[in-house]
Amino acid sequence: MTLLTTEVFDSPDLNKAVVVFAADRRISLSGQPYDTREKIFRVPGAPAGIGYFGLAEFPAGASKRSMSAWLVEFLSSRRSTDSLADLASELASALNSAVPEVCRRRDISGFHLAGFDKRDGTVFWYVRNVADDGRTLFGEYQPREDFKARDAPRLKVGERMIYRN
Repeated sequence: MTLLTTEVFDSPDLNKAVVVFAADRRISLSGQPYDTREKIFRVPGAPAGIGYFGLAEFPAGASKRSMSAWLVEFLSSRRSTDSLADLASELASALNSAVPEVCRRRDISGFHLAGFDKRDGTVFWYVRNVADDGRTLFGEYQPREDFKARDAPRLKVGERMIYRN
C-alpha cells in the first residue's frame, strides 16, 4: 500500500508558496513486496508535480502496464501545461480509457496533482476512482480540486494543508 502525502503551503506571493510530495517506492502484490518504482513525477513545463497511489499495474492487451510508465508517457504526450485543471480533466479521461472497467470498479487508485497554476495560483487536484471514505469505488476516475476551492479559505496565515492516501 502506498503512502502518498502532499503538503501545500500557500502564500499570496507565489514565490513563497511551496508544495511538497512524499511517497514510498514499494509495490505490493497480494500484500507482499513485489517491486519498487517511482510514484512521484514532475509535470513537464509546469511548476507542479503528480504522484499516484493504489493500482500499480493494469492489463493492457495480453500484458500488463505499470502505472509509472503509463503516467510518464501520458505526461510527455501533452502539449500544454498552462492549466492544471485541464491536466486533471485530461488525466481522468485518459485513465478511464486506458484502465479496464473491471479494475476501475475493483481496485482503489488515485493521483495527487499539485503546484502553481498560471490562472488559478496554488492548487491541489485529486484524480481518483474512490470516495473520501476510502472504500466506495466510483467505477471511473473523477477530478476534484480541494485546496483553492475548499481548504485554502479556512487556513490561517502560515498554516499548511496536508493530503494523504
